[in-house]
Amino acid sequence: MFQTKDREKVEEISKKQNFKAEWFGRDNLRLINTTLAIRKHPEFKSLAWHNHSQVFHIDAARKEYWRIFIRQKTIRGFLVSVTLEVLTLIKKITTRKEYLDTHCTYGDGQEISGPELKLIQDAFWNNISLFSWQEGDVLVIDNYSVSHGRHPFTGPREIFVAWAD
Repeated sequence: MFQTKDREKVEEISKKQNFKAEWFGRDNLRLINTTLAIRKHPEFKSLAWHNHSQVFHIDAARKEYWRIFIRQKTIRGFLVSVTLEVLTLIKKITTRKEYLDTHCTYGDGQEISGPELKLIQDAFWNNISLFSWQEGDVLVIDNYSVSHGRHPFTGPREIFVAWAD
């Protein structure tokens, strides 16, 4: 991300990208990005979810993969879910909060609880639109209004993405 070891340059780049750079320990860097949970669409003025707590919270991946396993019911999904459960537990036991590679809290640093994370993930799953791609399909989304992602998939596929204002 930075391609430099110069702390001042790291802090300058961080500031330009709306991150707060916090140095601790010998050479450890924590990047903090405090954003609103929702934002107003610039054209339609509707409110939409706008953060990544459902992805970056330490418990998010393990909880998501259990949901995916329940939907897909594959041995691979089960093994991934169990593996993530174990790895997350190990990480929580052995890693201090400031050393986590990704995590998400409230803006004041207070933890997002398990039940609160579940409510957020439930909102996504209750509003999800799943479909099977067909050759030649084109999907256009408004990135202000729609979250997007994909579920685990095996087999050949090629997806091209373009961003525009």
